[in-house]
Amino acid sequence: MFSRPAQSLPAFTCRRDLGNHASVAGAKRHTEPCNLQTEDARKRRNKRKAGTEESREGTKKKRRSTQSPSAQLGQRYKELQPLGQGGFGSVHCGYRKNDYFPVAIKHIPREKVFRTNVIKNGKVCELPLEVVLLLKLAPAPGSIGQTAAIALMDWYDLEQELILVLERPSPCMDLRKYLEDSGGVLEEHEAKIILRQLVAAFIEIHAKGVLHRDVKLENILVETVCDIHRFRVIDFGCGCTLEEGPYTTCCGTRLYFPPEWYEHHSYMAGPFTVWQLGVVLFTLLNGHLPFYTRTHILQCNPATNDWLSQNCHDLLQWCLAKCPEDRPTLEDLLLHPWLE
Repeated sequence: MFSRPAQSLPAFTCRRDLGNHASVAGAKRHTEPCNLQTEDARKRRNKRKAGTEESREGTKKKRRSTQSPSAQLGQRYKELQPLGQGGFGSVHCGYRKNDYFPVAIKHIPREKVFRTNVIKNGKVCELPLEVVLLLKLAPAPGSIGQTAAIALMDWYDLEQELILVLERPSPCMDLRKYLEDSGGVLEEHEAKIILRQLVAAFIEIHAKGVLHRDVKLENILVETVCDIHRFRVIDFGCGCTLEEGPYTTCCGTRLYFPPEWYEHHSYMAGPFTVWQLGVVLFTLLNGHLPFYTRTHILQCNPATNDWLSQNCHDLLQWCLAKCPEDRPTLEDLLLHPWLE
C-alpha cells in the first residue's frame, strides 16, 4: 500500500534532472535568440523611457505656457538691487537665470505707458510704444551688444505695470556719472570721441525709423570695460516713430527742447536731435547746461570756455543755431573739421 509513493520518487527526481539537463544542453543553442530578445526588450525599455521623458518635457512646456507672465518673469530672471528711479518708474539690475547674462529690469506703471496700434498677423493690435520702438531697433540674431541702442531682451505687459528686460553692459555707468567722475569737465579730445559715436548712433537709430526725443547725459550709457569706451543710447520712453513732416507734440526734458518748439510748438526730427546733441556736447565741455529757462533758449547764445578751439566753438554754434534750417544734418556733423 505504501510502496507506490516510494517508487514514484525516482520518476519525480528524473523529471527534475531531465529538465535541468535539457536546460543546460539547450543553453548554447538558444543563446542568440535570447540575446535578440534581450536587445528587443532593451529597445522597448528605451522607447518607453524616451516617451516618458518627452511626456515629462511636454508637461513642463504646458505648465510654463499656462503660467502667469509674472511667474514666467520670476522663473527666467533674477531681480536685484535698484539702479535708478524717476517719474517713469524704476530700473533694477538682474540676470538671466539659465546663463547669468546681465540684464536691467525696467518697471513702468500702466498709467504711464504710451500705446500705439500695429498690424500683427494681419490684425490690428495695441502694443506699448516703447516696445514697438525697441523691436524696430532690435539687433540681428547673435549680435546683441553691437547696436547703438540697448537691446530689448523680453517684455511683460501686466495688469498693473509694463516690465521691460533690457541688455545691461557690465561694467557701465551713465554719461552724467562719467562726467562727474572725470572732474565735471572733459577735454576736447575725449568729448570728440563721444560726439562722433553719438552722431553715428543716431544716424543708425533714425535709419531704423525711430526718433528718441530725450537725448541727454542720463540717457547715454558708457561701457567702461575697455580703455576706449563705448557709448550707447538708452530709454526710449519718450520716443516715437520717425516722420518726414513736422511734429506737433513733444516729450522729454524741457531744458533740452529747441527754440522752435517754444515758438511754434512744432519741430522736425533731424534738427531736434542735432540741437539736443549740441546741448550734450556743451555740457561735457563746460560742466553745465547752456540754457536754464525758456527765455534763455529763445534769446541767449551761451558763452563757452575760452580755451576751446575755434573749430569746437564753430561746431557748438552750428548745433545750437536758433533757426532749425541753420543747423547741420547728422551726416554734415561727421564732416565738420572738429570731428575729422
